[in-house]
Amino acid sequence: MTRSLDLEELRSARAKEQQKSTLTDLPEDPSLFERVQAAAVEDDVDGEDLQKLTTEFVDERLGKLTKLASFAAADLPISTDGMTEREEALVRDLEALLVEYREEVIPVEEPDAQLSDFSEVADA
Repeated sequence: MTRSLDLEELRSARAKEQQKSTLTDLPEDPSLFERVQAAAVEDDVDGEDLQKLTTEFVDERLGKLTKLASFAAADLPISTDGMTEREEALVRDLEALLVEYREEVIPVEEPDAQLSDFSEVADA
């Protein structure tokens, strides 16, 4: 059975997430997100408060995850500390999309084209 969610616990998790520049570790088994979903279904807490707090918490984490994906796409090392499995998958997916985008929009000079330009000048 899923341990019930206390809104104060969610408020505390949100506050910790906002205070740190890195991802905070989340409780597992059941995860905080599983407990939020269970609370929403079971109507254990005020739905509006639950949605507001969860949205703020998730948005804070998404900002950090997006930043990490951007770093990874630029071939910078990142830490997966504090990430859930789902968040790690999200970062990998975002990284792949960012790399694909960069490859589409950044022109690549072909080395042979440079050589042929120099050889034309040398032949003149």
